[in-house]
Order: sequence, then structure tokens, then C-alpha cells
Amino acid sequence: MSKENKNNNEEVKKDINEENIKDMDMEKLYEESFRNLQPGSIVDGTVVKVKSNDVLIDVGYKAEGAVSKKEFDNPDNIEIGDKVRVLLQSVDASEGLISVSKRKADYIEKWETLKEAYNKNESVDGYIKKRVKGGFIVSLGIPAFLPASHLDLKLVKNLNDYVGKDIKVKILKMNKSRKNIVVSRKEHLKEQKKKQKEKIDNKIYVGAVLKGKVKNITDFGAFIDLGGVDGLLHINDISWKKISHPSEVLSEGEEVKVKVTYIEEESNKISLSMKELEENPWDKLKKEYSKGDIVEGKVISIVQYGAFIEILPGVEGLAHISEMTWDQNINHPSEIIEEGETIEVKILDMDVKNRKISLGIKQVKGDPWEKFVEDYSEGDIIEGEIKNITNFGAFVEVISGVEGLLHISDISWERIDKPEDVLKIGEDVKVKILNINENERKIALGRKQLLEDPWDEMKDKYQVGDKVKVEVIKTTKNNAIVKMENGVQGFIAISQLDTERVENIEDVVSVGDVVETKIIKINKKARKVDFSIKALKEEEEEKAIEKVKEEAKSGSKVQLKDKLEEQEIEETEESDEEVEKKEEDDTEETEEEAEENEEDEKKDEDEKKDE
Repeated sequence: MSKENKNNNEEVKKDINEENIKDMDMEKLYEESFRNLQPGSIVDGTVVKVKSNDVLIDVGYKAEGAVSKKEFDNPDNIEIGDKVRVLLQSVDASEGLISVSKRKADYIEKWETLKEAYNKNESVDGYIKKRVKGGFIVSLGIPAFLPASHLDLKLVKNLNDYVGKDIKVKILKMNKSRKNIVVSRKEHLKEQKKKQKEKIDNKIYVGAVLKGKVKNITDFGAFIDLGGVDGLLHINDISWKKISHPSEVLSEGEEVKVKVTYIEEESNKISLSMKELEENPWDKLKKEYSKGDIVEGKVISIVQYGAFIEILPGVEGLAHISEMTWDQNINHPSEIIEEGETIEVKILDMDVKNRKISLGIKQVKGDPWEKFVEDYSEGDIIEGEIKNITNFGAFVEVISGVEGLLHISDISWERIDKPEDVLKIGEDVKVKILNINENERKIALGRKQLLEDPWDEMKDKYQVGDKVKVEVIKTTKNNAIVKMENGVQGFIAISQLDTERVENIEDVVSVGDVVETKIIKINKKARKVDFSIKALKEEEEEKAIEKVKEEAKSGSKVQLKDKLEEQEIEETEESDEEVEKKEEDDTEETEEEAEENEEDEKKDEDEKKDE
């Protein structure tokens, strides 16, 4: 054999040997890779395929295992390439098969994590899943039992309120063989309370001024984060100025400076104040203002009985409606002022201790009563506006802010039933000042005193027996009230309406009728006059009888008709006694009505004095 062939054979043999060696190494390495996959170990895997019920997990070394979808928390969200931790349950190197479990891997790892927290006495996060006898099942990644007595520091009345809540707990006991874990929320709360107290003792104390952040805002105030510890800033402690809601001053996340005003030892609740860091405006008020000062203020709010006016930031006083104007006829403060308006007020009274201040608006311009007393006297004639009308008279504004009473009895010489029959609100009327009562600040006014008194004419011009025409202005059961042309009023009794008996006044006269009468009585002192239609008729009848008698004496022939009339006259005279008796009765009734009217007038006078 040639040397060249020999070399070729050796090279071929070498190549064959190298290939055999490579095949043997690959088999060895493959077997070695399975030896590294030890049952009971937890390894990282990758999702390589998702089937309808299973998921194939590649744990390396060409080893794949199937895991049921039920072992995943969110099986619908599994995707190829997802990383998964699994437990190697068994390995068959000859067949190249492995058995893996995600659920068992999760349990083992979570147990170790919880065990580490248990050994270090650390709190862990949990979720209360449901109520069971004696407590709750809490999910820590694996189920745990929370006794009801370990739910809170104090007794909880309604345990069901906590189901579904996230909580922090301490692990009290772990038993791996029995897969049993007991936890306590109470122990966690105790630890937190202790830590909070330590922090408070070191940093937070009554009087301390601290910086904090507005954590959240409520209707009654705001919670301030003081660096892991929350304090309550009540709405009344935010500002000396009155506010309706904390959001008017604060916003969430804002950094604020507060003062610690109170710490409750048992619960470690902290009360804070912002306004305590500012000067008390009531102290400033005491320094800068005094009773009687006139100051500028802003109308903050208006109520039925007055208005609240801010004279310093945080200091509001009440201006009562009675202190707003000298005019007594306003119904609401809004007739005088508006919200937001800046006005001048006078400090009427100050009570700094109780934080009360009384203000006056009308006092700024002075008391108009003093001006009236200075400028006017009794007997002066003045013109004013009718502001109000009552059943006893009318109130007349004689100067701005000063009113006087025009009593019903001083409105007219004629008797009137209602002041509004003569006067109207808003019209001007000329009156005479009858009386000024400075002590009671009252003014009596008269209108009729400026009119001619019709009784002056009665005294000189008229007497009993005169014939006059009168107008019927009113009728009553027993009288007709009448008025002469000069305005003097009087009565016609029902017995004086006719020579015959009258049952109903309106059968003879009606309101508006003008009738001729005879004056039968004048009482100048009582300003009363009585009229009679009957007396006038009797007078005319007597004159007719006298005329007939004179003609008979002179020899004139008297006809039968005249004799019959004479006979009728005689019969009439025979019944005079009965008529006179009826007249007396009617006169008594008339006098009674007159007395009643006199009493009414006296009552009016008394009311006038009272007013």
C-alpha cells in the first residue's frame, strides 16, 4: 500500500471517530440536562404554546411540561412568551417528559415569603374574602384565618362591613404540614399606634407649628398629612373669617403651616389650626376701636331681622333692622342695603369676650328727632306725606325719619268712620302740630284745626225752631244721620220722621235724600243738634187750622169739607197724648244713641291720647 493511501485511510478513520464522539457527547449532554432538572425544584419557564385546556411551559434543556389553565389567575390573558415559575414534580429522562405545576410553585414561594415576614414580625397585605364561623378567610396569596376578636382594637358590631376590604395583618401562627396560617389585624393596628405615638412624642406636641399637606377636604374641614401622621383642621379653625366650605381657602395637595392645638392621648387624634398663627382680629378690634366710633364695613349677609357687616377681616357685627333707618315703615333690610355693599356704620356696643358687636346705620347721619324739636313747636303748621293708615288714624312723615299721628278725631270736623275715606297713603297733607312729647318721642297732629269749624256758624246763625234743609248720609235702626250745608251733622229720630207712626226709617228717607226739617234741639257744648220732619209738618198743620178758625170768626162760609177737616183735626188732637208718649219713647232712644256717640267720641279722644 502506498504511503498516500495509508494517510487517506487514517484521515477517514479519524473523521469517523470524531463524529462518533460528537454523537456520544450530545447524548451525554442531553442526559446531563435532565439530571439538572431535579424533582421538587422551582424553575423559570416560558409559555411556548396555549391549548384549549393546557399551556405548554418550556423550562429549558428541551424540556416542556403541560400546565392546566385552571392554575392561572387569568387564563384568558395567557400569551406565548409569558414567563412562569413552576414546580418540577417529576422527570422522565428516557422519554424526555416532565411534570410541572404552577399552583404548587406559587404556594411554596408565597409560603416562604410569608414565613420570612412572620420571622421578622412584619405586616403583610391581605384581602378579606368571606365570613366563616369565628372570623374571616383572608387571602394572602394563600388562604389564612382571621379570628373576629383580632379584627380591630375595639369591638366591631357589624363584621359583614369588612368583607371585601383590603387590610394589613400580622401573622400569629404558621403550620406548613397542616397548611394553616392565623393572622391578626389588631396586632398590626397596635404596632401602628405605637409607631404613631413615638412619632408624635418626638415631633408633634400641643403648640408645635408644623408644615403639612392637605390630604383631603370634607364639608367639616380638611385632613393634613404631617409626614405619616394625619391631623384634622376643622372648618372653624381655618380662618378668623367666616367661610362656608374649606375649599374656599384650601385645595388638595397644597402645603400649609398649622399649629397643633390638641392631642387626644387614647386615640392620638390631632387637632390643628391655621387661624391660631394669625392675630386674633377681636384683639385688634379692642386695640383700635371703641364704642361710638364710625367705621367702614362690608355687608356680608342680609336676614329678616337685620344684616351682618364685616368691619375687620374675621369680625362681623349685627346691624338690627331697627338701627338701619329712622323711618319706621321698612319691612326688610334689603330696602336699605345690598349684600357686598360697603357702608359706614356706628359701633353701638362691643362685647369682645363673647365676640358680639352691635352696629347702627341710621346713627351715622344723626337723629332727625333732635332737628325736629329744634326747628318746630306746638302750633306750627307743616306739610308731610301720609306713610301709613290705621283704623285709629294716619301716620304722617313731617320731616325725613320723623312721623306724627293724625288721629281720626282730628282729621275732620265731620264724623268719619274710616280714615281711608278721607286720606290716601302717599299723598301730602297740611297739618297743625297739636302736641310734642319729647320724652316719648311722639307728635300729635291735626288737620281739622286748619279747617273752618261749622259750629262757629251754628252758634251765631241758627237756633231751635229754624227750618233747614239737610242731607241723609246714614241710617240706623232708630235714627237718620243727616248733614247741614255747612257740614254740621245731627240726627232725625224715627219718631220725628212723620206725624204718623214709622216702622222702618227707609220707608220715609234714604241715604242721599235732601229733606226740609225743623231744628228741635241744639247742644252747643256737646256739639249736637236734633232735627224733625214731624215738627215741621205739625207747624204747618197748626197754621192751616188757625187760618180756618180766623175765617170762621169773620163770618165766612165754611164748607162741609172744611168741617170734616176740623173734625179730623179734633180727632187728631184727641190722640195727641198717645203720640206724645211715642215721641217721649223715641226721644229717649235718640238720647241713648247720642250718649253712645258721645261715649264713642270720648273713646276716640282716649285712643288719641294713647297714640
